[in-house]
Order: sequence, then C-alpha cells, then structure tokens
Amino acid sequence: MARVLIADSMSELALETFQSWGLDADYEPGLAPEELVRRIEGYDGLAVRSATKATAEIIAAAETIAGIAEHTGRTAPDVKT
Repeated sequence: MARVLIADSMSELALETFQSWGLDADYEPGLAPEELVRRIEGYDGLAVRSATKATAEIIAAAETIAGIAEHTGRTAPDVKT
C-alpha cells in the first residue's frame, strides 16, 4: 500500500480522502524541516499546505516519493523543470 505523509494541518476529511483512495496516510502536522527530512524516507507522497515548504532538501531525502499534493496555490515545491 502506498504511504502518504500529511505534513500540515488539514481537516479530518483530507485524511479520510487519502484512506478512501487506498492510501496509508500518516498525519504529522508541524514537523520542523529537519525532522521532515528524517521522516520522509519510505513515503510515496507528501501532502502540504502553506506552512510546510517542499524544499529541495526534503525532496532529495524522499527517494521513493511519487508525488507532492499541495492544498493551496500559494507555495510550490522547490524543483527545477
């Protein structure tokens, strides 16, 4: 089963939605960037809002990540196209 880390505060509906899609979702809002770098390994997805920035360092630590879901349009993952 694919694993998603929800790294920002979101409604219970977000967690339930991921689970209804067959994903194993862990709700861990408020992680410091350094802790997120340590925790992201082994996850297939990352869900963030505006409080958490998907920095290049976090993305590099997420070797198995397949996607980043962003709840708002205000921030963007730090990737080069």
